[in-house]
Amino acid sequence: MRSSATQQGTRKILHHDEHVMGTIVTFDLYDDEPPSTTLWNLLHEAIDVLHQADNVFSTYKAHSPISGLRRGELTLEQCPETVGEVLELCRVARTITGGWFDPCPFPAAWTLPDT
Repeated sequence: MRSSATQQGTRKILHHDEHVMGTIVTFDLYDDEPPSTTLWNLLHEAIDVLHQADNVFSTYKAHSPISGLRRGELTLEQCPETVGEVLELCRVARTITGGWFDPCPFPAAWTLPDT
């Protein structure tokens, strides 16, 4: 039985390993046609999004907004809007699971004012 990835395309047309977030994210795409310019542009957009997320949310990068927030050097309002959005989603996940799933990067986030 063939995998679903190869049912739609018979050969690998693109392989890319991106070193980001302390790991490697692999892109493997299969199709019968060679990769188009549009596909390459989309790949680069996806890579940019990964690096942007890493730059904002990495707890291992001293200059990241999430690290500055954790140290108390930044307020939530001084961080990119996505930080507040993600922290709110973390609060929701924690509430829905009764605290069993706690995706928050640091406990102090629960003491931040509700937005």
